[in-house]
Amino acid sequence: MSYVLTLTNKERNSLAWCADRYESARILFLGMVERETEYSAEGATYDVPEHVAWASRDAIAEDGGDSWERGGFIPCLDSDAVRVLFESIV
Repeated sequence: MSYVLTLTNKERNSLAWCADRYESARILFLGMVERETEYSAEGATYDVPEHVAWASRDAIAEDGGDSWERGGFIPCLDSDAVRVLFESIV
């Protein structure tokens, strides 16, 4: 199984910046960057493998914040698209 994640260029650049600093962002960025399925001037769509999405979400607490279940999120990233991805993980 996999998840579809569509990010604007600004969101993708923010995630790339966070990936150099936080494990949760690094896992997600590296797991999706090679799986780009569609690209436009406004952004891109990625096929995110299920295990990558889970690992990224589970690593949030390791980044020094609350776990996802307690309201934590990838530090320094404000992306509704990534929030929707994590909320879709059951």
